[in-house]
Amino acid sequence: VRTATSWYVKEHAPHYRSITVTLPQAIVIEEEEFFVNFLVKMLEIKKEGVSPIGFMKFYWEMLNALSNIHQQASRLGVEILENRTLLQSIRDSHFDVVLLDPGLPVGVLVAHELKLPTVFNVRWITSGEGHFVVAPSPTSYVPTSGFAATDKMCFSE
Repeated sequence: VRTATSWYVKEHAPHYRSITVTLPQAIVIEEEEFFVNFLVKMLEIKKEGVSPIGFMKFYWEMLNALSNIHQQASRLGVEILENRTLLQSIRDSHFDVVLLDPGLPVGVLVAHELKLPTVFNVRWITSGEGHFVVAPSPTSYVPTSGFAATDKMCFSE
């Protein structure tokens, strides 16, 4: 599923089929300028050097950007989940899998509604291992890269 204003997910591609969702207003995170401005801000903060103020500026900008991204992704998810015609169209298309970004959990919700398995387009997200988005609880039973425990653990591990 892609929005009509997406510049990074092509509507027609040889390796996948997508469905375009038209939203009442464009999503800011799909404007190339959003990412360029974000990158410029981050580089300016980094050029100021390491300091407590620089650290706070960096994380303030990062959290603002992530908040904006999640709010807009949530709007897209609501649009999809409330549009029964669109959901039926997706079901009728008989997709095999949902390719999604684990950093935007709304994709997991849509895949769950469609009863389709998910494949993440990346493994890591800002908080760590992307598979923890859908991992069984407790997550300590899921081995990750760089973690000393294997998939063969006792209860105390």
